[in-house]
Amino acid sequence: MSFDTLVKGAQDLCDRRNKDAISYIEAAISRAKQSGDLIEIATSRYLEAYYSTFVLSDFDGGIDIITDLLRTLDHDDLQQIGHKLYMTLGNAYQNKGDVYEAQQTYLKGIRLLEQKAETTVSEKQFQASYYYNIALLLSASQYKMDTEEYLQKAIEISKELNSTFKLSKCYLLYGTFYEQAGKPAEAQGMFEKALEIDIANKDEYSTALVRANMGYVANNMQDYAMALGHFNEALLYFSQNQRLYEKGMTKIGLGDCYFRMGERRKGLAMLYSAERIFREIDNKQELSNCCEKLSALLKEDGQYEKALAYLEKYNRLLREFFDTDKTNALTRAKKEFESDQKEKESQLLKQKNEEIQVYVGKLESSNNSLKQFANVASHDLREPVRMIHSYMSLLERTLGGNITEQQKDFLHFAIDGAKRMDNLIIDMLRLAKVDANPQIENVKLENIVEEIRLNLQVMMSEKNAMVVSGGLPEIKADRTQMLQLFQNLIANGLKYNESQTPMVKIKTVMGTEGFEITIADNGIGIPAQSRDKVFEIFTRLPTEKKYAGTGIGLSICKKIVDSMGGRISIHDGHNGGTTFRITFRNDILAFRINPHHA
Repeated sequence: MSFDTLVKGAQDLCDRRNKDAISYIEAAISRAKQSGDLIEIATSRYLEAYYSTFVLSDFDGGIDIITDLLRTLDHDDLQQIGHKLYMTLGNAYQNKGDVYEAQQTYLKGIRLLEQKAETTVSEKQFQASYYYNIALLLSASQYKMDTEEYLQKAIEISKELNSTFKLSKCYLLYGTFYEQAGKPAEAQGMFEKALEIDIANKDEYSTALVRANMGYVANNMQDYAMALGHFNEALLYFSQNQRLYEKGMTKIGLGDCYFRMGERRKGLAMLYSAERIFREIDNKQELSNCCEKLSALLKEDGQYEKALAYLEKYNRLLREFFDTDKTNALTRAKKEFESDQKEKESQLLKQKNEEIQVYVGKLESSNNSLKQFANVASHDLREPVRMIHSYMSLLERTLGGNITEQQKDFLHFAIDGAKRMDNLIIDMLRLAKVDANPQIENVKLENIVEEIRLNLQVMMSEKNAMVVSGGLPEIKADRTQMLQLFQNLIANGLKYNESQTPMVKIKTVMGTEGFEITIADNGIGIPAQSRDKVFEIFTRLPTEKKYAGTGIGLSICKKIVDSMGGRISIHDGHNGGTTFRITFRNDILAFRINPHHA
């Protein structure tokens, strides 16, 4: 099956809460990794998060997947798939009862779609879903006018697209509005409209959801037999399919129904069970509602001590909500402060760049001396170093079993030191030869990246890493230098990386005067105060973890770029890590590219 077919199959099954969706998702993830296409990778991970959230009710799992995925995407990627990611992330927060995070996430998704000049049918469907979910969030507040406006927008789009699935959800929510307003007949009418659509679509999940709500209406109308019928039918489906949130809400309705019928023991048992469910899924909002209900019913049953205990639980949960609101307010203030700081840092960085240009001029004046020294070092120093290594190895073999453990350690230290000295001399020679007689030819950068993938295959396999590229041009350059430049930067991005899925993303932006290649990773990053120094020879940054290296790699990269009349600079990644920006003039392109097609 094609990737698009796998995605559609997975989405359809997830929408119906069918666990068979996982086989499609795993196949899509495998196919995406083989292609190396970042959008396909993001789409397959989105489906994984959607499955965790809606089929497994693993809301934290869904949040972790989407949050990790968002760190790997830049602005262009978000324009393509961001509305899907924010939708599922908001759904997960909403199901956890984190209303603030859910609302903020939905608004991010709405802004992405509203910025588009034109929207596809799929994007319009997501727009309807965003309006519906915002209405659902607001339905618990006093702003009923705002709620109804959002819901009307969702209904208009759903009718325009003939999206019966979303339309049934809108009718269901409208029914709850009427129910809360004390209009059971109107609520029942809306629920029946939704039920008719769901039965026609053979949507078992939505059918169960509507029946649960019809149970609440029948209960309020004191038609307990009908209420029990609806509740039990819905509970059977939710229990069989591990829909914990819906199961908990249905049990609250059943508990209240039993209590009104005089079967108080059954009623309290249902509410206690609902309480356990909401604790399990960490939904504090519904847990607080459950505790309030239990307190009222226990008081009515004469169990005053237990009623007081649940009232205290309810009050404690309200305080937690208050503390969360305070934390969110502080977080927003912190973000505003950080935004101001970044603007100031940008000005400082500009000043630093001017200082760097002066320093580069001084560095160039010393290059000739460095070349002479490196050439002498390569011939006059490597030979004795090789001799030391050879004789130490020979000495270890000839001593055989007569060598002590301490002597063996001493020999290994000497051999290792000789190896490191030889590597250092080789790197110095590479640095000196960067701009000496380059062999200019047409070089396809995509082929260079593909060769590097093969060179770094072992590291990428060990670290579960990916190198994603696309749209790289063909340029006039020294092929060996291009291999050195890209392999140094890609290898660093994977090596200095503690992410579960290390990723390096390479892309090109074409302009009228020049073009820019960005090499972005999600690694440990380079502190702003150290970025001027890392291009200096022998400079290595202190990190919590010790990494091998000579400290010459980035000096080689800078010399290669400078020798081609380009510029290389270091910036923060979009979601952490490091982004190297390499800018060249268009005259090194093997052929000109229209910037509008970049």
